[in-house]
Amino acid sequence: MVQRLNSVMEKEGYPLPDWIETMRAESAGFVVAGYDTTNTTLCGGIKFIADDQAVQQRLFESIQSFHTAASSEGRLPTHSEICEANIPYLDAVIEEMLRLAHTATSQDRECKEDTVILGHVIPKGTTVIVPNRGPSFTEPGYEIEERLRSPSSRKAATDFGSWAWGSQEMRKSSRIVGLYEMRRVMMNIMVLQGRPYPSALDFAVASDESWHTWK
Repeated sequence: MVQRLNSVMEKEGYPLPDWIETMRAESAGFVVAGYDTTNTTLCGGIKFIADDQAVQQRLFESIQSFHTAASSEGRLPTHSEICEANIPYLDAVIEEMLRLAHTATSQDRECKEDTVILGHVIPKGTTVIVPNRGPSFTEPGYEIEERLRSPSSRKAATDFGSWAWGSQEMRKSSRIVGLYEMRRVMMNIMVLQGRPYPSALDFAVASDESWHTWK
């Protein structure tokens, strides 16, 4: 898009507009950084589910068995029903969505102190780029000599897994909102599978303790 604009402007003999850098930055945000991350991850995850009918059927049965009231009444699950739902298979499917359909290609972090990662010295202030997709997410990991791992590396390997929720400051809130949205969408799709959605969706005003509540 930016290249096309450049070509047209040069052909017509006009100087490039002042906002060309903004346009380039916005384009990079769409292509590289990720945009509408929860919705995009859902779209990619639903594609994987559509390719595997066995997973789709098991997910459908798991959600239907929990939301029997909503399903029999032909309505969407309420906010309370979504938050209180204990559906391990749905949680597992969402975790796989986050692993395989991650929106952003990578994340970068600045080291706050000198550290050593697998024998490599990383000085304070170095920007470390961590990929969010690739063979390490879809294939067995490399064999690593555990003696090379620092104590923090051993702990992180079990505590964090894939890194789907942004910076430390935003991780807690973004995880809560993101998981709620993904659970809500998946439950709504499976509960009303094969039925038309209500013509009018009435949203209650969100409070400090909850988001939009389905009536």
